[in-house]
Amino acid sequence: EAIAWCSAFSLISVLIVTGNLLTIGLFAIFKKVRKQFFFLVINMACADLLIGAVSLPIYIYKPRTSISDAIFSVVCLQASITFAALISCERLYATCWPLKYRTLSGRTYAMAIISAWTVVLLSSTILSVLRVFVSKLAYFSFWVTYTFTLTFIICACTVGIWKTFQVHRRISSIRRNKALQSQRLTKTLMFISLLALLSWIPIIVMNTLEAINVSVNKNVYHLAVLLNVSNCFINPVVYVLRIPEFRKAFGFLWCGRKSEIRNMNVNGGISNRASILIPAAQLNSITNDLEVLDTKL
Repeated sequence: EAIAWCSAFSLISVLIVTGNLLTIGLFAIFKKVRKQFFFLVINMACADLLIGAVSLPIYIYKPRTSISDAIFSVVCLQASITFAALISCERLYATCWPLKYRTLSGRTYAMAIISAWTVVLLSSTILSVLRVFVSKLAYFSFWVTYTFTLTFIICACTVGIWKTFQVHRRISSIRRNKALQSQRLTKTLMFISLLALLSWIPIIVMNTLEAINVSVNKNVYHLAVLLNVSNCFINPVVYVLRIPEFRKAFGFLWCGRKSEIRNMNVNGGISNRASILIPAAQLNSITNDLEVLDTKL
C-alpha cells in the first residue's frame, strides 16, 4: 500500500509541476495571453505549482501526518482555494456589472492579488500558531471555518452567475459575438472554481472528523488528499482545452515552428512571387485612381 500511494502521489506531483510550469511559461512568452483577467489564473497556477513541488514531496516523506501540517504547505493550500474564490468573485462582477468591469485597471488587479496573498499569509500564520501553541481542535476548527467560507463564496458566485445568464439570455445581435466570448470565458473559469470546490469537500470532511476525534481509515484519507491535489493538475488541462488564448499559444509552442518551416519550403516560390506582384498591383491601382482624378479635374 505504501508503494502504491507513494507512486500515485509522485506521479500526480510530476504532472502538477509540468502542467503549471507550462501555463506560467505560456503566460510569460506569449503577449496575447498576458491579459488582466488571467493574472488571477497565473497566481493560482503558482500556488498549484508550489503544491506539486513542495507540499506533495513533504506529504510523501511523512504520509502519516496531515498534508497541512507544514507551514509552507499551509500557505500553498490556502493560496489555491483563496484564488479560486477570488476568480469566482471576479467573474461574478464581470457578469453582473460588465460596463464597470471594463473600466478596471491593472492596478486594481494588483491590489486584489496583494490583498489575497496577505489574507493567505495571515490565515496561514494563525493556523500555524494554533497548531503549535494552542490545540489541534482549535487548529482544525479555524481551518474548517476558513475553508468552508471560501467554498461558500464559490457556491454563491456560481448561483449568481447562473441567474444572471438566465436573465440576460437575449442580447442584441451587435454584441452577441463578444458577449458569447465573455460567457465562454466565465463558464470556463467557473468550471475551474467548481472543480476546486469538489476537490476540497472530501478533505474538509476528513479534517472535520479528525477535529472531533473520529477515526478515519488512512486509505480513505489518502484518497481524499489525492482528489484534493489532482485539481492542481486538471486546471492547466482546462486552460488549454477551453481558453482560446492558451490553446493557440500551446499549439504554436508545440508545432508552430515546424509547420511554419514546412509551409515555407512548400509554398516558398508562390509566397515570394506574391510578395513581388502585390506591390505592383497596388501601384497600378494607385496610377488608375490618379488618372480618373485627373480626368475629373
